[in-house]
Amino acid sequence: MQEILSCRNLIKRGTCFIIVKTDDYKFYPSRFIGYISNTMEKHINNEYIHVGYTNKAISKILNHKPIPDSQLNSKYRDYCEKLGFIANEKGSWGIERKFWILNN
Repeated sequence: MQEILSCRNLIKRGTCFIIVKTDDYKFYPSRFIGYISNTMEKHINNEYIHVGYTNKAISKILNHKPIPDSQLNSKYRDYCEKLGFIANEKGSWGIERKFWILNN
């Protein structure tokens, strides 16, 4: 249960997300998914987490920076509701959410 709460918290507080679009949209916080072989336990115990590192690495791999998008932000809000919580107006520190989108 603790792990589920932590996952929800990462999504709720997130600012930059990788989005995978299949039949639905799934949102993955860059500060979690940007580390190789990350697990929730590793993430919680990692004192060196810095979103700047993960965003630079993800942008380099995908060959573009994340961008704000009002339609994707609306999909993000829907995703949060499916997970059982209401999205904050903005990401952590009042920063506008940004997205990279991957289509399968």
